[in-house]
Amino acid sequence: MIRRIYPCILAVLLTAIFFTNFDVYAYASEALPVPPLYWIGLFAALAVPYLLSNASMRIIRQSPLALWCFLFLLISCGWFLFEGAAPEDAWQELRLRVLSVVFLLVALLVLARKDAQLWARRSILIAVITAIGLNFYELFYPRTFSSVVGRSAGLYVNPNQAGVALVLGMIATVDLIPPRWRLAFALLVGAGVAVTVSRSAMAGWAIVMLIMMWTKQLKLRRSLAVGFGVTLIAVVTLAWQWDTVIFGLKDSNVLNVNVIGRLEGMNQGEAPDDSAFDRGEVAAIAFDLFADSPLIGNGVGASRRLLTISGGIQISSHNQYLNLMVDHGLLGCLILPGLVLMTVWQVRGDQRRRVLAFAGFVLFMGLFSHNIIDERFMLLIFSLFAAMAISEGRESVPAAAAMRSRRLSPLPQLATAIESR
Repeated sequence: MIRRIYPCILAVLLTAIFFTNFDVYAYASEALPVPPLYWIGLFAALAVPYLLSNASMRIIRQSPLALWCFLFLLISCGWFLFEGAAPEDAWQELRLRVLSVVFLLVALLVLARKDAQLWARRSILIAVITAIGLNFYELFYPRTFSSVVGRSAGLYVNPNQAGVALVLGMIATVDLIPPRWRLAFALLVGAGVAVTVSRSAMAGWAIVMLIMMWTKQLKLRRSLAVGFGVTLIAVVTLAWQWDTVIFGLKDSNVLNVNVIGRLEGMNQGEAPDDSAFDRGEVAAIAFDLFADSPLIGNGVGASRRLLTISGGIQISSHNQYLNLMVDHGLLGCLILPGLVLMTVWQVRGDQRRRVLAFAGFVLFMGLFSHNIIDERFMLLIFSLFAAMAISEGRESVPAAAAMRSRRLSPLPQLATAIESR
């Protein structure tokens, strides 16, 4: 009994601590004096019975994701050793990469069982709905969580990361929702993403919606009525209280210059705010660094020190491909696609529809975020899909063998009938 329940408990804890970003938020807000690294160590200690089992070693050998982890560490350590006297940025980047690999593998092993995967996805669904609620709460009580006035973020603190987490959670859990309610759920997620005012996350949500409709995860004929009804109620309610809402948002400084500039930029098809200009400047610096050493790059952590602004804050390129290309040259542009490919390599059956939306979203977000392989709420989804692929692969082998045996089963009977004659 305990052996069956314990993995499910670990899966719920994994989601509650890391997918919600609680480990980072609790330390950053000084709610708990526990650094995020300690949470990983504590969770790994709880998972030791599974991490050291023979089944875990077999999963590591079978999983393409584990192969990616090994190659990523090999590349990182190889480039780091050739740097000679490595600066502190290089040490910090290497430690972060090792921690990411450890987390990927621990999460993969914990989620290896199908019941653990189910409970993890149920927990992610609850986390998504909770995050949407926190985002709307913060719309009227700004800076409760977010680091940017007027842009909701919940426990993720960073509005862009909050938007990404909601879309990833939707991809991982949409099939848990009855078909009739899936469009309404997706629209609710879209509203939660919209109040983060993250342009990349909103564009990513739109891309995922198109993929889900194309792959028939969202069947409009079955869910259009419910989705339209929910949207109509929301629009009527908002129109009824429009003046009150607008005055309230202006009074609380939610509709500030930054937010209005972003909204106007999206409406006009351009982005005239300071954030876009800063990103363009850093991207140009990153391209120049890559051009200086396109074959082998500039070493681990070089992408961390692209631009320093007032207060000594260092800005990176906001582009995962560019960051890795600055560090590793041409090889760097293959690292993120390789991670996605190794995650979905063994996927079979109906899961292919889900991982298509996942792959498209992650590869798109790599153009706007340099934290894809750092953020643990994202790494957890990678491990979840990789674990689900392994489970499906195990089930497909006996099923295929049984089908072959059924096709061959009449032969012995025919031979017996011939002999009896």
